[in-house]
Amino acid sequence: MSNRRETSSRINFYKDWVEYLRLQMISSGYKIDPKTPDDEIEMMSFNLGKRRIRSCRRQVFIAKGFTCPEEHKEVLERIKETVQTGVPLTPYQSKAVLEKPSAKDGLLFDWDIHHLHLGKTMDSDGFVARTKDLLFVRVTNTAVFFLSVGSHGDWGEIELLEIIHRNWPETIVHQKMKELVIEPGGVAPTSDEIVKLRKGIYMLSVLSDGTAYSPPGGGIATSGDSVDAVSGMNNYRRWIRGLQKYAERRMNEYLVKARKKGWKPGKPIHVHLGFVDNEPYAVIPEYGLKFPLPKR
Repeated sequence: MSNRRETSSRINFYKDWVEYLRLQMISSGYKIDPKTPDDEIEMMSFNLGKRRIRSCRRQVFIAKGFTCPEEHKEVLERIKETVQTGVPLTPYQSKAVLEKPSAKDGLLFDWDIHHLHLGKTMDSDGFVARTKDLLFVRVTNTAVFFLSVGSHGDWGEIELLEIIHRNWPETIVHQKMKELVIEPGGVAPTSDEIVKLRKGIYMLSVLSDGTAYSPPGGGIATSGDSVDAVSGMNNYRRWIRGLQKYAERRMNEYLVKARKKGWKPGKPIHVHLGFVDNEPYAVIPEYGLKFPLPKR
């Protein structure tokens, strides 16, 4: 009889994965209600991955015709330096990035545009002073594009997408609806209408020259979450299920190693999903064992 049939092995990599995400968020300073359902923990984590700007050195590109009020020019230069040196931009972002892990950002999820505050002083919470005027930017892995300085509440201003289209169309070419050209001159939705339309339907953005784009930010799910985040979450779920199947097929191998560490057949044994330097392992903590799992 195999070791596998002689014991009760307990394995639930999905639970371990959710706990890993929960602990990651807590270690980053987020307050997570312990009663939060597993699927909400997942969604929070992946939405945060979309909302937070990863720290790395990037080039700065400024739109033609960009203007900045005199009182914000000093901070604008500071933000430029922050981008170019790879210092975190978090202090300039919305406080919801750290205080509300479940918050939604329609402008980002739809058009892939972040907004940054232009305060000159740093508050005790680690964020710059909040300002009515905001710097609207698009962020990629290698660049930050300065679009315009606008107002808090300009979440549906189609001019922001027009600026990207005029200045860096190659960066959103994959979202261009090449077979669809709308004749200019129709009645365009207002900024407020665009914000309302984002609540639960697929958005197609039509610019003044008739060019149509699917959402550069991936789009907004009916739940208000980022479509990119939902897709990423589902991809990771499939990976986690695959890791568990991989581990289950090798359970006898794991139990042979556990016997050498003192485990006795018939005794329940717990196999967990763990990560070391972001690499996945099947872990049996009580016997100090870990076994490598396939990488993504």
